[in-house]
Amino acid sequence: MNPSIVNTKYILFFTVVFLVGVQSRSVRKRGSESCVPVNTKINVTVPTCQTREVKVQKCQGNCLSYAVPSNSMSTTVKICNCCRALDTNILRVHLYCRNSNHKAVVRPHDIETAVTCSCLPCQR
Repeated sequence: MNPSIVNTKYILFFTVVFLVGVQSRSVRKRGSESCVPVNTKINVTVPTCQTREVKVQKCQGNCLSYAVPSNSMSTTVKICNCCRALDTNILRVHLYCRNSNHKAVVRPHDIETAVTCSCLPCQR
């Protein structure tokens, strides 16, 4: 076997092992510090209702993700983590709407808001 191919395989193997170790230590060390709930405002728009600006929390931050070619040409080692809501609450807001008779009515509308956030595997 060609020594340069063997060396390349060992280098790729140790690179993957190193990156996986860095990723696992990074998640334990930072926990949710890099992915946190942040206050924001959104416009709630519902047909026949007046648009209303509402304060909610979104998840924001950085999570470690990478893709490294493995020692075989056909596969890649992939780690994909995304900043996502771990726990949410329902926020009920009241909108001013028009009913079928064009009279003004108050209608409740539910919105999901983030409570806790974390780096979690990305969804496809």
